[in-house]
Amino acid sequence: MANRCEQLIRKIAKRLHEQQKAKLWKIPNDLRITSSGVLAFGDQSPVDFMGHTITGRALFVECKDLVSTSCPIGKSGIKPHQWLALEECHRAGGLAILVWAHMDFISALDMDLIRSLTRGRKSISWKAIPDEWVRPFGEAGIMELFDKHRIGGS
Repeated sequence: MANRCEQLIRKIAKRLHEQQKAKLWKIPNDLRITSSGVLAFGDQSPVDFMGHTITGRALFVECKDLVSTSCPIGKSGIKPHQWLALEECHRAGGLAILVWAHMDFISALDMDLIRSLTRGRKSISWKAIPDEWVRPFGEAGIMELFDKHRIGGS
């Protein structure tokens, strides 16, 4: 079942498409039926959402809905394969965004901002996120943050 952050980004994906700013698709879990008829997970999806901006820039979005004031980079937060996908997208010139819902607020952090917040540490502190990158949880807040990241190509 999708968390509230993923549900919000699904709605935003529709708005981005309607406004001709970006195309964004939810990457489904890879499920397979084994030879014995058991349903099992296959390959891990790199991030929660993938797409592109109207200008053709790759767009990767990973969603986290955490009560904790820390988002670990590792097993319990951003998993290693997710971190690698975000890094590779960024390195290739794409826009790699971590959307982090925390209580009644939401933030959207790109890789440059994440690096400045972690400075080599293994987690991101919610308290370290500058106020300009935090909004009330909801469609208006995340759209404003996405606009700040120029997802619409402006």
